[in-house]
Amino acid sequence: MKKHYRVENNCLNCSELVTGKFCSECGQENIEVRENFWSLLTHSVSHYFHFDNKFFNSFIPLITKPGYLTNEYNAGRRVSHLPPVTMYLFISFIFFLFVLPHQNWEAQSYKVLDQGREKELFTLNSKLKSSNISAQERTNIEKKIDILQSQKNNGLNIS
Repeated sequence: MKKHYRVENNCLNCSELVTGKFCSECGQENIEVRENFWSLLTHSVSHYFHFDNKFFNSFIPLITKPGYLTNEYNAGRRVSHLPPVTMYLFISFIFFLFVLPHQNWEAQSYKVLDQGREKELFTLNSKLKSSNISAQERTNIEKKIDILQSQKNNGLNIS
């Protein structure tokens, strides 16, 4: 991203005179602060998803040395590691990008529905074998069994 330096010589942060690219009082860079939407978006995305040596300095100890990054962070040695929230966002992004598209969610949900249907069929058949049910209850149970059997044969979901 190309930097656009301001023509004015006053610091926007502390209002001191700026003689070069940086303020000698506070250290703020004398750049144009108004950005268009596209540059703001690319800057935000690149800030969270840039890939440099900090990733390896953080990820490898995270896997191989439990607690090391926590101790480093609490001791104040943070510059050579990714910030924890950035690391979490980056790993979550990679997970959702590569792992989730390979999941067959529809087949798994049908499997769960089939298991529930089988359990309900078993329960209804057990009630049907019971001798102490009325004729009306027996008819209702047989209707439910027929509906579940037809859904099972047609591959339809339970409503």
